[in-house]
Amino acid sequence: MKQEQKRVLAAAGAAAAVLLAAHAPAAETRTAPVSKEPIVLSIEADAQKLDPPAPTDGPSFLLIEHLYDRLVEFSDTDTTVVPGLAERWETSEDGLRWTFHLRKGVTFSDGSPMNAEAVKYTFDRVTDDTHPEHFPGLSWGSGYLLGDWYERMEILDDHTVLFVLNRPYVPLLQSLAIPPASIVSPAHTKATGEAVVGNPLGTGPYTLAEWKRGAYLKLSARKDYWGGHPANETLFFQVQPDPSQALSALRTGDAHLVTTVKPQAIGDKRRYRDAEFIEVPVFSLGYVLINTKKPHLADVRVRQAMNYAVDRENIASVLMEGTSIAAKGITPPGMLGYSETPEFMYTHDVEKARALMREAGYSEEKKLKVKFHCFEEVRPYNTVGRRKAERIASMLGEAYFDVELVQIDFRGFIEFIDQRTEHELGTIGWSSDTGDPDNFLYYLFGNPTNRSNFDHPEARELMEKAVSEMDTEKRAEMYRRAERLVLEGAPCIAVNHPKWVKGASTRLKGYKPHPVAGDRMFDAYLE
Repeated sequence: MKQEQKRVLAAAGAAAAVLLAAHAPAAETRTAPVSKEPIVLSIEADAQKLDPPAPTDGPSFLLIEHLYDRLVEFSDTDTTVVPGLAERWETSEDGLRWTFHLRKGVTFSDGSPMNAEAVKYTFDRVTDDTHPEHFPGLSWGSGYLLGDWYERMEILDDHTVLFVLNRPYVPLLQSLAIPPASIVSPAHTKATGEAVVGNPLGTGPYTLAEWKRGAYLKLSARKDYWGGHPANETLFFQVQPDPSQALSALRTGDAHLVTTVKPQAIGDKRRYRDAEFIEVPVFSLGYVLINTKKPHLADVRVRQAMNYAVDRENIASVLMEGTSIAAKGITPPGMLGYSETPEFMYTHDVEKARALMREAGYSEEKKLKVKFHCFEEVRPYNTVGRRKAERIASMLGEAYFDVELVQIDFRGFIEFIDQRTEHELGTIGWSSDTGDPDNFLYYLFGNPTNRSNFDHPEARELMEKAVSEMDTEKRAEMYRRAERLVLEGAPCIAVNHPKWVKGASTRLKGYKPHPVAGDRMFDAYLE
């Protein structure tokens, strides 16, 4: 984490009362790297887009985390919010006006100043569909990064901005700490146009030195970074979709961090004498996406039958070898609204699944044909690739489903399901960016543009009210009620909550895996 951000100044979500974040004393900052030897990270897939509000994939967010800064950041260990480009902030008693005071002397990597104009430009382009740089595919636009609670932003002076809200938004600070909220350069974005997705320019500790699509990305440390020189000179992100290849590189010392480890490696630690495996607690879900607008999937009985047909415990304990836990619902353990004993959950009950299918008009002689899209690449929520889809397809086959598996590469898969039109089923996952249910339950199944095309007005209304509820217990209960409605509507098959496992060289020091911010490498170096 940046050296000047060590002191926690304010907890996120304190909009119920006036929050004043006093400026922390500047800590000592590095003027030179601790180590010049490049750190090699093995990532399971290439980044997609490096324009902050554009991507929805983890590798892109990981790179954006290092190339850009945000107004506020997450602390080293959890979702507590600390200063970033804003050195302090305060809010009105009603939680509707948030004033952020920007650091002075901060520049983008081309030397141009970061100021209030850049901050306003950053948020204007994602909230205004008519903005000249609101490029197609800005996934974190007005319905995601800033919702209907956001009214406008005002510039008070060159280093002060004001967020004006329509209603209180409890997780505002967490939402401003995620990669899509990174501050961009107005001049560079205008000059580069839509090609900015491959030509990032931020205020962050690194710059993009080289990007060979499908192979690697190389980042170089900034010597003039406002938070001090990173502990390492170079980060090398090696794209290795084959988990065996990645682990082989870890064993030989050619890779220093494998960001996603397949289960089989955990039981064979003897082969990794110079490496260790680290379990990182995360808010994540592996699930099967169901397009509820497809005519043959519009019958809720069909979608519920799918849920009863799947043996989640078998997948989590056997297929994934204990590196996941079976999902009782959508909300992951530890998140607001999670319940160890939910009022409603799907058990593995093939007979019940068959009974629902018979009610819907299907049988052993008349099976329902469905296309199930999947990908081979390993993901943190799916460490076994295509095998997970194969296992689920086999289980569905026992309940009068005729499943056709269609495998495509991960990049093509994301582009396909993001169209929200032709897909039927898809094995996918989500990891919370903020640790808040608004960025989990609502994002997945409440937002009007969700990938399942799921529309449940009562559940959505509950979630939209919950985001402004200051009473934590009341807010948690609202999300629990909304989740039950979503589960009954069955827009997905919630399968597993993963334990993220990383493989790290024993030479790697200062590495700080984070439950939502990913693999931060600012303080990492090789011994």
